[in-house]
Amino acid sequence: MSLYSTMQPKASLYYCAAEDIPSSSPDDVNIFLDASEIERYGRMCDIVAAQFLQGRRMVKQALSDVLAVSPSDIRFAYSDNGKPRLANDCGWHFNISHCNTAVVVAISKENLGVDVEAVHRGRGKAPPPWQNSLNFMHAYTAEWVEQQESEEDKAKLFTLLWTLMESEVKLNDSSIFKARKQLAIHVNRNAQQATAEVATSVSSYGSGSRWLAFEGWGDATGKDVVALAFSGLEPTLEFYCWQSPEVVAKQTPVKRLIGPAVNEYG
Repeated sequence: MSLYSTMQPKASLYYCAAEDIPSSSPDDVNIFLDASEIERYGRMCDIVAAQFLQGRRMVKQALSDVLAVSPSDIRFAYSDNGKPRLANDCGWHFNISHCNTAVVVAISKENLGVDVEAVHRGRGKAPPPWQNSLNFMHAYTAEWVEQQESEEDKAKLFTLLWTLMESEVKLNDSSIFKARKQLAIHVNRNAQQATAEVATSVSSYGSGSRWLAFEGWGDATGKDVVALAFSGLEPTLEFYCWQSPEVVAKQTPVKRLIGPAVNEYG
């Protein structure tokens, strides 16, 4: 066994398609939500409430397995920016994300950030964000979107870049408003495995983060994108597809979009 493999961190990534989110019951609410979460849950519309409960269900089930405690005994604390962490600070990290197509959870003994976004998400009467990407991300990053010829390619690349931004923000407990102005991302598609790096020569946001990104589990091909941000060595990932409370099966995503960055661009 190589020294690299013994040092390599591990992480687990759980994906649940929106159609697999179960109906909630009073028992579910009491098991997976504490008093403050129940209060938040009660103020949400039905769809958001279901996603919120599902995220807590998934992460507390996953953490209960590694901590050997009941999900109802797991409590979270929150940073000033709202990033959740385990209240007892036992060495495990986690992150939760949801959109209208999926709920995603990641756990590890290393800090991480995760984001999931639907490629074609509605914004009411407003135009799709990739039609004016400069309003949503650094000019250097937006240029990658503008270079795409078709609307479909623009939508896919915008979604990928947005998930990289969001996961970076969650990794570093930062602000999406800061990232939109200061985080410039360089995409390298010339390598055998596409990579993304912080373009440090034009970015005042900072550097040191790395990304993995994936497209779709099961029938979700092309529907959404998941990005995982981390620092240091690329984690060994275990992938799970959450299909029901009784069925959480190992299943790899359909396509790996972004591999780890080897070098930063300065």
